Amino acid sequence: MQNGWKRPSPLKKGSTVALIAPAGKIPVAEVQSAIRTLESWGWQVKPGKFLFSTSNQFAGTDEQRLTDLQNALDDTKVQAIICASGGYGTTRVLDKINFSKFRQNPKWVVGYGDIAALHSHLHQLGVESLRDHAAAFLTGTRPNPSIASKMPCRVRNSLPDRT
Repeated sequence: MQNGWKRPSPLKKGSTVALIAPAGKIPVAEVQSAIRTLESWGWQVKPGKFLFSTSNQFAGTDEQRLTDLQNALDDTKVQAIICASGGYGTTRVLDKINFSKFRQNPKWVVGYGDIAALHSHLHQLGVESLRDHAAAFLTGTRPNPSIASKMPCRVRNSLPDRT
């Protein structure tokens, strides 16, 4: 813990990352490409059960997105949660999340856009998280090489400590 903040454990080869979509939907091809990229970094990817679901502009119903998020937060084998995309939808389920198991086993949560509401909640709990580009920007139709090269460094704690 630094300055009162809980810093999740760094990821290493073999770490398990959950890939979920608590907000907007993302094309299947982009998700599959992102999975390949994350695996190329040596991480095991655990896709959410409803990752490929759709309900209007959302990646599934509120209940499906909540289920994937809650399962990822509670899973003790998952060391990080990477959100597939931003958009809108996380705020619709935020008040229904139970953070009790997450507090005992904090993990990195990575995402941007609508995921900022989740980051804000985690920060109120005193847990560090990463407002960083979602999996949609790793590869696929919206590739950004600078993002793809920075994310692994950030969750491996390769950046200097903020003091």
